[in-house]
Amino acid sequence: MDEDWRVTATFPDEPPVARMLDALRHRRLDDEMRRRLGGRIMVSSSGRYMFLYADSADAADEAEQVVRDVLAHDDLAADLKIEHWHPLEEVWDDSPAGMRHDADEERKIKHDYEQQQERQRSQETRLPEWAVRVELPSHQDAVALANRLAADGDSVVRRWKFLLVGANCEDDANVLAQKIREYAPSGTTIQTEGGAGGLRSMPLGNASVPTPWPWH
Repeated sequence: MDEDWRVTATFPDEPPVARMLDALRHRRLDDEMRRRLGGRIMVSSSGRYMFLYADSADAADEAEQVVRDVLAHDDLAADLKIEHWHPLEEVWDDSPAGMRHDADEERKIKHDYEQQQERQRSQETRLPEWAVRVELPSHQDAVALANRLAADGDSVVRRWKFLLVGANCEDDANVLAQKIREYAPSGTTIQTEGGAGGLRSMPLGNASVPTPWPWH
């Protein structure tokens, strides 16, 4: 899983930044240093700051060491720190606690952020980012379940014995699917699907969901 890491180099003033950028971008780096940086690092600068963006903690560590080597070679001085971007807090963090997240915690942070973004898009467009597709054993079962879900305030499109029920995000769709399992009779098929664009013309049996989605 790609991450957002960076090395921040703070110089006393701007001229050394230009020298450092020149060293990193041109042939003054030896082959070993170029190999270590590879294509995993993006470099930018602003005033007396230089930033090296990486896709992992290991790549950031490698970039920091390369910068230290170049600083020593060119007799330059800079304060270095490695930072990690937290999508929920939307800050760069260089604290020891924030630097090394457990892999499960990191996945949760990313997942929670994605769910937040999906909910926001769904609310802004009034189109569901996810849906639960339901196939009932009979037309009568479909009518009964559609009425029950509508009474709960869920957005439902019914075609013959098929239902499509809108959800703001993947987590909401999973919760909704579990509720439908509790309501639905034996023999019902339930599937969650993502992608707001596809929900506008998703086939249900021989019919399609009308546009726009009837979002409540």
